[in-house]
Amino acid sequence: MNNFIKVAKEENIQDNWRNFVHPDDLKNCEASREKVLNGINQANFELRLRGLSDDINEYHWYNLSAYSIFDENNNATKATIIVKNIEEEKERMHILQCRAERDAMTGMLNRATIEAEIDNILNKFDKNSVGVILMFDIDDFKQINDENGHIAGDKAIQSFAEELRRQFIETDTIGRIGGDEFLVWIKDVSDKKIIETR
Repeated sequence: MNNFIKVAKEENIQDNWRNFVHPDDLKNCEASREKVLNGINQANFELRLRGLSDDINEYHWYNLSAYSIFDENNNATKATIIVKNIEEEKERMHILQCRAERDAMTGMLNRATIEAEIDNILNKFDKNSVGVILMFDIDDFKQINDENGHIAGDKAIQSFAEELRRQFIETDTIGRIGGDEFLVWIKDVSDKKIIETR
C-alpha cells in the first residue's frame, strides 16, 4: 500500500486514476464508477490494478467494493472503496478452467472444448468466411499399443501432439477428440495453398 501512496502522489491519482487500471478493464471500471456517483449505494467489480505490489508497474487482480457517500441534499458526491487482492483466487480459477478444458495427456483442448470453440466460430461466420476442418489419427496406433504397451502408445500420442503444434499456427484451433484422433480448425482460409503450407 505504501507503494501505491507513493505512486499516487507522483502521478496525481485524483486526476489520473485511469493510469492505474488495466486498459482491458477500464470500460467496466468507468461504468461502475458512474453507477456509484449516480447514487447506486454499492458496486462490486473485479479489475487489474497496478501500483499496489512491490513492482509498481505490474498489474494484479483486485475486487473493489465501492459505497456511495451522500451529502446533505442526498447527492452522491464521494465513495468509499474497499480493495481486496484476489490474484491467488484468479490463479486457482485459471488452473481449474485449464484442467476442465484441456486433455490431460497432451495439454491440448479436449473434445467438448474444441467442439464449443468451433460452434462459437461458426456462429460468427458470414457468407464470405471460409474455414477448414482437418482430422488426424496415428497410423497403426493399435499395433503400437499391442506390441509395445500403453506407455509407448501414450508417448506416441504426446509426440504427435507436439508435431501438430509445430505444424500449425497460434490462430489455428487444435484439440484431441479421443484416443489417437485429433482435430484442427483453420479459419479464414482464402487459398488452398494455405492448407498445403501447414
